Amino acid sequence: MIHDHSMAEQQLEQIASTEGHAVPSTVSASDHAQMLRLQRNHGSRFNAAYSTAQERDHREVIAIFRQAEQDPRIAPALRRYARMTLPTLMEHLHMANQLMASGAGENRSAG
Repeated sequence: MIHDHSMAEQQLEQIASTEGHAVPSTVSASDHAQMLRLQRNHGSRFNAAYSTAQERDHREVIAIFRQAEQDPRIAPALRRYARMTLPTLMEHLHMANQLMASGAGENRSAG
């Protein structure tokens, strides 16, 4: 997943540069807050919080990419990027769902 995200980020940076846009170099305030929340958890609590965040975040990104690939106001290169990246995002969502399912019993007992 890390490799896929790194490759996607490089492609997006290249498209942004070609289109004359800058890509943010820092995480958003909400992403930073989520990282801090995750850092406070350990063991099964971390696993539950992480898998929940991954599932939610991938669902949100998939919705954004689906809109982007169909919006004629968006640059063609960015629409192609969204269309090409969606299958990988769907695979990551599936992985996040499997992660949640694999730890469901352990997470329930952790309270």
